[in-house]
Amino acid sequence: MLDVDWKHPNVWLIGASLLLMAAVALLVRLMSVGTVYGDAAARIPTFARASASRGFDVDRLYVAFGRSVLGLAHLVARTDERLDDGVQRLPALSGELVKRAERVHTHRPTSGLMAVSVGLVVVGLMGVILW
Repeated sequence: MLDVDWKHPNVWLIGASLLLMAAVALLVRLMSVGTVYGDAAARIPTFARASASRGFDVDRLYVAFGRSVLGLAHLVARTDERLDDGVQRLPALSGELVKRAERVHTHRPTSGLMAVSVGLVVVGLMGVILW
């Protein structure tokens, strides 16, 4: 499990660790002088206690981030619905445009009108496929 070399301990490392522990213990003792039986929370500044009881305003940040994500999700859903509706209406719309154009012209559609109609369908399909 632990590969410890008990035959050759690192004396310098042990000494430095013990010195660091003693320094921290002395620092804690100096900070607690005069408040032997007092409440440890009394030493925390009032603004820090109030901020901690509010959760350091992380909840408010979470709600703000959640609202922005939710708004983006609604935007994507609305765009998707409109795109789906447009895809379903595109053939009917292009057919209606051809019928109206035929009424204006003769009963035989011209080649230019057919090119415009085919172009509309191609552009619509490319928009859906590349979206």
